[in-house]
Formats: sequence, structure tokens, C-alpha cells
Amino acid sequence: MDKENIIKILEEVRTGKRDINSAYEELKYLPFEDIDFAKIDHHRIIRRGLPEVIFCEGKSPEQILLIVNKIIEKDANVIGTKCSYEKYNFLREHIDNIEYHSDAGIFFIKIKEIKKSKNSVAILSAGTSDIPIANEAALILEFFGIQVQKYFDVGVAGIHRYLIF
Repeated sequence: MDKENIIKILEEVRTGKRDINSAYEELKYLPFEDIDFAKIDHHRIIRRGLPEVIFCEGKSPEQILLIVNKIIEKDANVIGTKCSYEKYNFLREHIDNIEYHSDAGIFFIKIKEIKKSKNSVAILSAGTSDIPIANEAALILEFFGIQVQKYFDVGVAGIHRYLIF
């Protein structure tokens, strides 16, 4: 849940379009929702400017799906990292607009438009074996609206490729 959603709920109470109990039900999971095996941080986007990210490794596909659905209920975008192809296959059977990047093991579910930042970040990888991690970082940053420039294989063993003598 982001600032705009909270203000909308409060405005609806103020104007009489929503009763207090309905608003309470909507807001009671702030800042987080405890679902026994996980605490979903619905308030992170307000505190940090970025939504909750699901670390999929070690979670069952059913657990991931429950977390995803709880986040979607709050009208928020969803990111999952370290997600195997098998877990993604399970998720896509239940979620229509899921986007998966197998090279980085990451999925996105875009619910709301993402504001583009004026900031940009350079992602460098030392060698080709680091590319999946560099791609994961780049994809997350791009999902958050940050422009990314990627430079791969810039390690010390290949530094001569980038230096002009």
C-alpha cells in the first residue's frame, strides 16, 4: 500500500463514501501482515520508496503464491528473486500478468505504473560468470524505474580491453 492509497482511503472516510470499519479493515495490516511463515511489509514502499521483494529460494511455490496474492490485494507491484523455473511455472498457472527472466531467476508482476527516475546506475561485472547476478541487479533497478547502463567482463584480467594506451 502506498501513500496515494492511504490518502484515498482517508478521503473516502472524510467524505462519507467509506465507513470507519471498512477503512480499518483496509489499513490494519500496516506496516506488515503476519501470515505465519512470513511477514509481508506492505508499508515498505512508504518508508523506503520501494516495494517488498520476495526472496523465493527456500519457499515452496504455494508459499510464494500466497505472498504474491497478499501483495497484489494491496494494489502493489511484485518482485520475486532467486525464483527457479519450476516455481515460476507454478506461479504462471495462477497469475496472468507475470513476467519471468530465467537468466536472472526473477519475476515481476506489474499492477501499477512505475514512475521513472532521473537517476541512473552503472552495473559492472568482473567476468562472464557474474552476468546473471549483474542482470538480476539491472532488472530490479529497471523495474523500480531507474535507468541502467551495463558493462560486462570488466575484471582485472580483461582490463586492457577498456584502457587506451
